[in-house]
Amino acid sequence: MSLIEDIIFPDNPSIWHDFGGTSSGYLGITWQMMIWSIIVGVLVFVWMGYNLIVYKHKEGDPEHDDALKPGVFPHERGNVAIELSWTIAPLILVTWLTVISLAPLDYLWDVPDEDETDLTVDVVSGQWYWSFTYEEGYEVPENFNSCETMTPAMINGMNCLEIPHGSIVRFNINAVDVLHAFYIVEIGVKQDAVPGVETLAWVDTGDVEPGEYNIYCTEFCGKSHSKMLATLWITVPDDDNDGIENDNDRCPNTDVDDPVDEKGCSESQRDDDNDGIDNGNDLCPNTDVDDPVDVNGCSESQRDE
Repeated sequence: MSLIEDIIFPDNPSIWHDFGGTSSGYLGITWQMMIWSIIVGVLVFVWMGYNLIVYKHKEGDPEHDDALKPGVFPHERGNVAIELSWTIAPLILVTWLTVISLAPLDYLWDVPDEDETDLTVDVVSGQWYWSFTYEEGYEVPENFNSCETMTPAMINGMNCLEIPHGSIVRFNINAVDVLHAFYIVEIGVKQDAVPGVETLAWVDTGDVEPGEYNIYCTEFCGKSHSKMLATLWITVPDDDNDGIENDNDRCPNTDVDDPVDEKGCSESQRDDDNDGIDNGNDLCPNTDVDDPVDVNGCSESQRDE
């Protein structure tokens, strides 16, 4: 259940589902907030300037009964139009700012259920470390070895975590001793880790670039608080570890030692004569393109019956 649904509306306005415009996730929300803040700021200053110019006392204007005089407290000048304008205009602006401020809160609040995510990670914090555990049954891609390549080398799961790019990842966050805070600054994820209470956070890794990110504790937790650091790697999965990412790999089950082409296929997995039979199973590798073939990749003229 989202924050807006919890507090105000039974259904979210449809515009909020595409709040980021052409940019999605945190980036889209950030740009929207910045753009609307600029628009509101410009409107406020234009309105102030307009009033300063229009209502400025000019030389030759008649003196009003309530004009400022030394030692005399002026009476309030009654002007219904001005009173309404400086009451209603700020009210509209504040209301609109409240509405657009609830959108990013709604985005972050609406943590997907575990069955709606691609991966769930249990995060445990303690003085002064981070521990990460993949959900039971998750098959770690073969190329998830970034933690081991660090200097000094680290273990995936202890102060280092590697997750797949292009996935919705949910974090179940816990603390074993004192209050901590799970913070990935470049991604915009921040959530308290409270002893005895499981808190939640999530990220759509498709909205950020693959690479290395720092994880901080932003809640003072003792003498080594500043050293409570971890590393997050967002990696494009390569299940057969052939150097070709899954999304671009036409042959996802290549043997580890087999050299592959730019499509991720070894020589035996390719189909050089384009007859629908892989080279490794093709007994007749030079079949003409238009000739029908049998299960061995041989046309009628190539068989020895």
